[in-house]
Amino acid sequence: MDLGCGWGSSFNYDGAIVSTGGNPTASYTHVFWNGTIEAVDTMLLAPWNGSDLVIPGQPFEEYIVGYTPRCLRFLEAFGVAYPMVLMVALVGVTGYQMALSQYSKSAPIDRDTISLPRAVINSAADNPTTRLATMFKPAFDRLWHSCGRVGSPYFDIDGAWKLTPKKYPF
Repeated sequence: MDLGCGWGSSFNYDGAIVSTGGNPTASYTHVFWNGTIEAVDTMLLAPWNGSDLVIPGQPFEEYIVGYTPRCLRFLEAFGVAYPMVLMVALVGVTGYQMALSQYSKSAPIDRDTISLPRAVINSAADNPTTRLATMFKPAFDRLWHSCGRVGSPYFDIDGAWKLTPKKYPF
């Protein structure tokens, strides 16, 4: 099976892993044979200026929505049938703040782990960006709630996502 990646990729007992390389690696995606995907990115939440504990709100949402289609393709290649359940957890985030910009930050998160509500993908037809963003809205809102905000500022009054997902190389 071609993992479709120019970076470090290989099979192991548990499935297949794609990583940025390096020791330690900054990010990786591990696709398990049972259909579980573990995607880890240590750079997105790396402290700004060496000390600011900030979750960049817009890039975070763009990353999740932009990277999900790649994960779904991995699962399809492994023969995993729909529906698929996607869950996002942030670990080690006590004290982190959501940032709207460099100058606008939220209240700090008061717990170490934030497990966001799951998104259920019922078919390949649910994969287009607008549908994925809508499916992730409850998760994004919950993250913003944990920072004292009413919800994600990146959805309009009708619930349409106002951002454009980023394309990621693996």
